[in-house]
Amino acid sequence: MTSIFWSNAATTTVLQNLSLVFIMLLTCLSGRRRPNRREAVSLALALAGTYVLATGGDPRHMALSPRGLFWGLMTAAAVTIYTLLPRKLLPVWGREIVTGLGMLFGGAAVNLAARSWNDQVHLTRGGWLALGGILLFGSLLAFPLFMQGLADVGPVKSSLLAATEPVAAAVFSAVWLGTRFTLPTLLGFACILATIFLLAGDEGGEISPSRAGGPVNGKPEES
Repeated sequence: MTSIFWSNAATTTVLQNLSLVFIMLLTCLSGRRRPNRREAVSLALALAGTYVLATGGDPRHMALSPRGLFWGLMTAAAVTIYTLLPRKLLPVWGREIVTGLGMLFGGAAVNLAARSWNDQVHLTRGGWLALGGILLFGSLLAFPLFMQGLADVGPVKSSLLAATEPVAAAVFSAVWLGTRFTLPTLLGFACILATIFLLAGDEGGEISPSRAGGPVNGKPEES
């Protein structure tokens, strides 16, 4: 939400998908190996895409605000953490308990830090409907469904299937919110999205639940 505030929904969603590159780098570090050719190309594309998004292709100025870039990268880091962290918890406790406790503890911590009880919120009927949509589709459904996909097919393939999200975000931002994208911005989008398909086709770079912490739900992972 903070990244969207400082940039826009489409840019945040695309930067969020850099998490796949972070996962790849962590895989290489944990396996004490160098990135293969496909992974190296993906890393180069990710860096190029981020550079183009940040500068618009002109290094003399920032097309994306420093805060927008920072919080976008923090979003990618957060996605990396919540993708990898529950690998050993999901087979034991299931997606509902893991997701619910994560939201409970995280929400309580953020609420205490933000001191929300000091804020006076006055929303219109449309505002309450929008808030309800965020709660239902952006939290209550999105995270359990992602966790189920993570348990079924692993982090990389889950991220590949979620690759439609930045495309949808860009289309809705342009059509519904009137956001305008320059050619360098679209080029940066394309570079980052290309990394998803490159890495998803590299089986050696995937961190699957079975490799990380045994079979999922007591069943061997299907090939």
